[in-house]
Amino acid sequence: MFKVLVAQIGFSSWMMLAWGAAAVIPIAIHLLRKRRRVTIRWAAMQLLQKVIDQQSKRSRIQQLILLLLRIAALLLFALAIARPFLQGDGQSNSVLSVRPSKVWIMLVDTSYSMGYQSEGSRSVGSQSAGLFVSGQSRMDRAKQLLSQLVNESQAGDAFALVVIDDPSRPVIGIPSFDAPSTQAEIQRLSESACGSDLNAALSIANDIAADCKSNASLPQDIEVVIVSDLGSDAWQSLADRSSSTGSTSVDSITLARLSQLASVRVETIQDVNPTNVAIESVTLLTNRPTTGSILNVDITVASYGASVKQLPVQLEVDGQVVASDTVDIDAGSKRQVQLQATIQSSGSSVLSAVIPADNLTIDNRRDVVIEATQGDRVLIVQKNASSVNPWQIALRAAREQATGQSTGRANGNDSRVRTVSELSWGSLSLKEWDVLLLDDITIAENQIARITGFVEAGGSVIFTWGSHQSLSQLQTANERLKKLLGFEFRSVSDEADWTIDPMGYRSPVVAPFSGFPNAGLLTTPIFRYWQINTLDTNLKIDLGVNSGDPLLVRNRVGLGWVASLLSAPQDGQNSPANVSWNAITTWPSFLPLALQLVQTVSDVDSSICNRQAGQSLSDRLPPFSQATSVKLQRPDQKEVSIAAALTDSSDRLSWTYSGTEMRGVYRTLEPKEAQRQFAVNIDPIQSSLKSIDLQAIRPLIQSSLQTDSEVPRTEMAKSSSNDTLSRAILITLILVLLSESLLAWSLGKQAQ
Repeated sequence: MFKVLVAQIGFSSWMMLAWGAAAVIPIAIHLLRKRRRVTIRWAAMQLLQKVIDQQSKRSRIQQLILLLLRIAALLLFALAIARPFLQGDGQSNSVLSVRPSKVWIMLVDTSYSMGYQSEGSRSVGSQSAGLFVSGQSRMDRAKQLLSQLVNESQAGDAFALVVIDDPSRPVIGIPSFDAPSTQAEIQRLSESACGSDLNAALSIANDIAADCKSNASLPQDIEVVIVSDLGSDAWQSLADRSSSTGSTSVDSITLARLSQLASVRVETIQDVNPTNVAIESVTLLTNRPTTGSILNVDITVASYGASVKQLPVQLEVDGQVVASDTVDIDAGSKRQVQLQATIQSSGSSVLSAVIPADNLTIDNRRDVVIEATQGDRVLIVQKNASSVNPWQIALRAAREQATGQSTGRANGNDSRVRTVSELSWGSLSLKEWDVLLLDDITIAENQIARITGFVEAGGSVIFTWGSHQSLSQLQTANERLKKLLGFEFRSVSDEADWTIDPMGYRSPVVAPFSGFPNAGLLTTPIFRYWQINTLDTNLKIDLGVNSGDPLLVRNRVGLGWVASLLSAPQDGQNSPANVSWNAITTWPSFLPLALQLVQTVSDVDSSICNRQAGQSLSDRLPPFSQATSVKLQRPDQKEVSIAAALTDSSDRLSWTYSGTEMRGVYRTLEPKEAQRQFAVNIDPIQSSLKSIDLQAIRPLIQSSLQTDSEVPRTEMAKSSSNDTLSRAILITLILVLLSESLLAWSLGKQAQ
């Protein structure tokens, strides 16, 4: 019976048993006093020796009893503060059993709002209110709460740990009986720069609970503890579902399924009236400014919870402050600040908007990667380099009108526009140019990979297709060219008087013509054009003809654009006799249309280099690179090596990196020819720190969903067991102390 009882005793805090070591103190004192005794023979006392010998045996017994009482008092004290309780093995029917062992599935919110630093010491709505100290982050408080849960668990309990992140993931997916390892994983938790996918976390918990139910070696009593600040971005669907008018949500279905397998408890980590100031957006007029030009930057700053006065807002370029201003913002409102920057060097730069650090620092900075150029440098490739190209004339004239300055004569003195023949352009370096205009020439198969690499790196290409093309050759074009264009050629249209359809002026190419129907665009004569079959669903149609067919299309490839004008402008000099396709160059709309097309395709795709936390980074290695991997530097200066692999039929190696849980700038360091910068920012949806009320989701699952102030019945039983045993031990301790005092008083009286 004694062995059974001992096996069923557990301790809430095993470490407190270490105080039992203090029991050696009375023993040490007893031995030291015994060693200090000195025997002195005294003749007169020898007459009393017989009497002393008779009483010495009783005295030694009393001293030993006193020593044992003192040792017992210290041991009982250590036992009491260790909080013992009775437990069962889950199989026994003994009346001493309080509850079987349990699997704790802990779900902890690690979204970036958990990085909010508390202004006070009180945690709203938590069982552990008053436990936290001022200045702790919500994440620190969550870890402290989970750590306390593990400390107060009983022997035989198992633990699983899931983070509510984006994406949510299991940290301990298979329940572990190793409490110290669980504590270590809890302490390694930190908030990310992402939001939270609650449904995914609940689904993971569902899977873990189902596995426990099917595994006889694991405890069958399962409790799910969710620790979160209940941010409305993730929890609002549950709050809406709990109302009478709410519709069924995926989250509520998953939670209902989980509640059938386990009991659910929610621990909220919130603050009273949280305040936060955040940079919510940075908007640029263009993502590809020219060097020396003024770049206007619109910065949206929001204040939540309190108004701010004279808030400094700074604009940085590659870490150097280039402009600043101050702004007043009312509580719950937003203000826009416009700052200007002059980009001094071409290439990639990081533009940053910054405000002073506050309680939530992650949204006090926003980075944008921009690509600056020397200007719209256009290389025009035509059949005959000796003839004057209408594109060159149009671009030169348009720039002269825009700047009021002459750019040179029409014979090519404009250093930013150059015309070459189709026989000589293959030997030129494309790095010196922003736009490659291939004006109705034959594209050699060995040039397609070169053009593709140029576009993927941020350059842009404009194809004009006209009378110099062969139908049979275009219809048999290889797959690389079709993928580059985003379409395949079908046939040449019938000769007729076609008119241009501006497609509602939605395209930036024709947007300046909106409101000016007499500008000549709508009356531009079109006689023939190439009819196509669209292959890429993302192909953009900028212009059409009244037949319903497209006339000008654009395809995004990597960072750049590939535009195709399906009726090449004719100038009368290099066109075949008796073949008329259009009269575009003779119409007043050609000049602004040509300039607007070049400017539109020159704007790089900023989304590739500017990503949101949790989104993958990806790029392709240059066509002739010998590297098979890239070295990436994270914002925390850690470097990771990423293997490149083939992803399509282009024989180009690509790489992808998905570990973007940190806000900041990521850089590819190697190979040198593939160096690029990527800015990763947060989604500002959590910056308002808006949370739902815990009571809003109480009706959802009344029998399972427990609030912070409610203690599960098994825990109440355990607490009752603790109180009963601790009370018995304390009563015994008091009796031992009374007995020790009486015996010590008795021995002292006898010694007088």
